[in-house]
Amino acid sequence: MKGLNKGIVLVAIILVLFMYPSTYIFLHGYISSINSTIKILTTKESKQVGLSNKNNASEGTKIVFIFDGGYECVYEKAYPVFKKYNLKANVGVIPSLITEKEYMDVTKLTSLYLEGWDILGQSFPYEADMYDNSTRVFADIQKTKKWMDNSFFTRTSDSVIMTYGEINPYLIKLLKEKGYKSVRTSDNILDLSKYNIEYKSIKVMNLTENPDISTIEKFIEDTYKSRGTAVFILSKIGETNGEDKALSQSTFLQLLEYIYWNTDKFEVISYSDMLKQ
Repeated sequence: MKGLNKGIVLVAIILVLFMYPSTYIFLHGYISSINSTIKILTTKESKQVGLSNKNNASEGTKIVFIFDGGYECVYEKAYPVFKKYNLKANVGVIPSLITEKEYMDVTKLTSLYLEGWDILGQSFPYEADMYDNSTRVFADIQKTKKWMDNSFFTRTSDSVIMTYGEINPYLIKLLKEKGYKSVRTSDNILDLSKYNIEYKSIKVMNLTENPDISTIEKFIEDTYKSRGTAVFILSKIGETNGEDKALSQSTFLQLLEYIYWNTDKFEVISYSDMLKQ
């Protein structure tokens, strides 16, 4: 009986296909479309897994990019390249300047933050010669932290970038007592999270002076040999035209490409991940 039923169903299908050839064409196209979609999704997933594994497989030298100032060109010129290579960086923000034309606004900072970039606080007013005025600087840092927390940039709101790179020992004491985790100076990072204040085991290179790519690559290779962590300090990306604080676009592209194709030796990490080491 079961065999008879199967036979009837088969005959019915054949009759439908002969009587309504458009049904066959539709079904054939539908099935082909599903197969194509599966192939595309499989290929895309394979590429994404391969890229992810490539970046996560590195056990070599860690590299940290920190862009000071929160300049808009970082969002326009650097961010797309980092995104292309599935890498992330970190950016300092000066809240009193975010409404200025040359700087990123909250919307752009939020986009970076959601992509895994860490937002680090710099001094609220951009003023020089404040080394001996620890109380005033501390108040400005507290103001910056409050702004960051209110803007939901909480992941690293307890990490500070000293705008001009110098820090008074009394200010270090104030920051530690208030629960700040780290301070980045012009050439190092102070870890305040431990009982005894420590310097991070890092090597710092300032790219605002626009060195050539061979000098940068040598720095990375030397850091790799010493098993250290490389920290790059930047501000702007673009052709310099004699202006300071900018790394040329061509050198920047070469640097990211060099790191990407050597991920067996180098791994780009966020500032917060570096603090966990």
